[in-house]
Amino acid sequence: MTVCKYQIVENEYQAHAGSKAVQDVRMIAEALDFRPLNLTPSFLPDRTPAQKVKAQAEMYHSWKQIARTVEDGSIVLLQRPFHHRQLGRERVLADMKNRGVRLICFIHDIEELREYHGDDRRAYYDREFRTMAQSADILIVHNEEMKRFLVEDKGIPAGKLVCLEMFDYLCGSNSTPVFSRSLNIAGNLDFRKSAYLREIGTLGIPVHLFGPGMPECAENVTYEGVFPPEQAALVLKEGFGLVWDGASLDTCSGPYGSYLRVNCPHKLALYLAAGIPVVIWRDAAMAPWVEQQECGLCVSSLKEVSSLLEQVQEEDYRRYALNAARAGELLRSGYHTQKALRQALDLLK
Repeated sequence: MTVCKYQIVENEYQAHAGSKAVQDVRMIAEALDFRPLNLTPSFLPDRTPAQKVKAQAEMYHSWKQIARTVEDGSIVLLQRPFHHRQLGRERVLADMKNRGVRLICFIHDIEELREYHGDDRRAYYDREFRTMAQSADILIVHNEEMKRFLVEDKGIPAGKLVCLEMFDYLCGSNSTPVFSRSLNIAGNLDFRKSAYLREIGTLGIPVHLFGPGMPECAENVTYEGVFPPEQAALVLKEGFGLVWDGASLDTCSGPYGSYLRVNCPHKLALYLAAGIPVVIWRDAAMAPWVEQQECGLCVSSLKEVSSLLEQVQEEDYRRYALNAARAGELLRSGYHTQKALRQALDLLK
């Protein structure tokens, strides 16, 4: 008997690259016959209170429709966390579990390990995590470090965890990058998140910034603008991509910086999909992977970067770039997500 497979897709308003990862998982899962069930958007900016009430009523109807569609014993893929309250969500998911539906939860972020957005958001995300952990039959996590945290700190059985290893990045093919001793920084450039950017010009090397929240550019720093996520990989054509976060050039500090110890940054996937090698914090969870793949440099402090890049010759750069391109080819094909979803399905058998 064929088991029906569904994915519940949250169509949210998102004006940032975070939506790229969600949409890529959706497309890859759909290719593996996970039928999408779309939710009415529960959040849009600048809504009046009356519009918010109407949106929740529509959301309740949307969840009820999903409950009527999903057959007993089906497999349902969810992308977590849900970032907004949705009337009817927890009740419908509990009902599905009672009907023998098995849930695969693809974890994009663990908000406890990042900066909470106020006490009300802390309570929300704590509850969201608990309901996910309790209801999920399989959790797809970023890597072994995130898996270790969930097993040792949260008591989640290791047998229900599957490691993604790397976010995929669906996009067109890249061109061969140009040798350059420069850094590219893509993502949220807001100083409140990436305060180290205040001092990035002091490194004495060319730096190119891509993304929203343009900071005041210092000497050696060029702002290149904002590009749609699906085009971003096509505009990165030289130098190295920087994987760094937090307040300091000396180390990745604060909630956002420390998060690199356990997560797989989506910007790492972006750089590799573009075919450019990377510079990454040595204590990041993905640093051993970068070293193993020989697709970039690991540093303890950004103050090391200038001297390290001076030692990189064009032949070295071509080797790094070739390995980055090999990794990027897999990312552009959806390899890691497909593999993780197939592992999850095998465990459910």
